[in-house]
Amino acid sequence: MSKSSRTGFMVLAIFCLIMVQTLSWAASSQDAVAGQGPMVAQEKTTGQPDDGNDRSWGGQNALYVNIPQQAFVPLDSATTYEWASNNYVYPTASGTWFGAPLTLPAGASLHGVRFFYYDNSSSDIRFLIEKYTGVETPATAHLLDGYSSGTPGYTSKLFTLDPYETIFYGSSTPDVASYVIWVSLPNSSTMFRSARIFYKLEIPAAPSTATFTDVPTTSPYFQYVEAIRDAGIANGYGDGRYGPDDYVTRGQMAIFISRAVGMGRGY
Repeated sequence: MSKSSRTGFMVLAIFCLIMVQTLSWAASSQDAVAGQGPMVAQEKTTGQPDDGNDRSWGGQNALYVNIPQQAFVPLDSATTYEWASNNYVYPTASGTWFGAPLTLPAGASLHGVRFFYYDNSSSDIRFLIEKYTGVETPATAHLLDGYSSGTPGYTSKLFTLDPYETIFYGSSTPDVASYVIWVSLPNSSTMFRSARIFYKLEIPAAPSTATFTDVPTTSPYFQYVEAIRDAGIANGYGDGRYGPDDYVTRGQMAIFISRAVGMGRGY
């Protein structure tokens, strides 16, 4: 068997890291399916935000994760609401806002969201995605602000973000950020089921300076070497070199893959 260079293995390590993130989100994603009884696990699938068709991973395709109505809580604790037999939620009196946290992998790009709802009211449902930055008095940014229209009954509506939002949670107190999805149901003739979030896992943007002396900013491997170094997968030799053309032993391979996929004991 031929030996692999550290650069070639770097690409494999990044692929493993992204696929593990994909699978972990698939395991945690759930959605209620109308007419199919109770909540069932909904595997995260690939698809373009504008068509919803399933596609293979990679390229220009977007991943999606479903946030079910059970994750949404009323903004006003005094709000009374009920669940329909098909797992849609609706307010029993005056309308209110329902909110749920939006948590995607840091560095992912948020492309859009499709809301699944029921509308038989002359008052429109309102949909928001907000970003809060800061601690004591967070600054609020509206990433999405849209409405339902007409009285279509059971339906869904897609909203896309232009430009896309890169998810960033901050690394210090002043720039700590969080994201929340809001749905405003004006009355009992409006119901909500879930929000389907479309996003892409991205390789982090390359820094302005190089960490390793043998992988300069002009190297075609620069962005990727910096990405796995930032993720703690490979840290170089300790003397400032990465060794992009050096061979990878089976022992080093085990270390890189274990770090990339976050392996731990099964007990």
